[in-house]
Amino acid sequence: MSLDSLCDKTVTVERAEMSVSDAGAYEETFGIWRTWKVRIQPLTAAEMIKLGREATDIGIKIYGVPIALQESDEIVYGTRRFKILGIRNIDELDRLLTVDCVEVI
Repeated sequence: MSLDSLCDKTVTVERAEMSVSDAGAYEETFGIWRTWKVRIQPLTAAEMIKLGREATDIGIKIYGVPIALQESDEIVYGTRRFKILGIRNIDELDRLLTVDCVEVI
């Protein structure tokens, strides 16, 4: 069974871009960088606490084929937006990327 066959969800990865407003101020806006086929699993309360978050925060773990993801990126799944807490290339052979996220409320 391949990783692609387990990736049953599609998320949008948004990347921050700096722009200058009409008033001359710098502002950060997020734009779609790419879509990504992934597997999503909820994080347990214990995992959230280990990540330095409240146990009541809503967290997910994303598994997917490695892409050039950055911790400053945000993940959008349906109407929900997630901030990236950590990115790991599990075996360092570019076969599996694991991303811990917390929902932005």
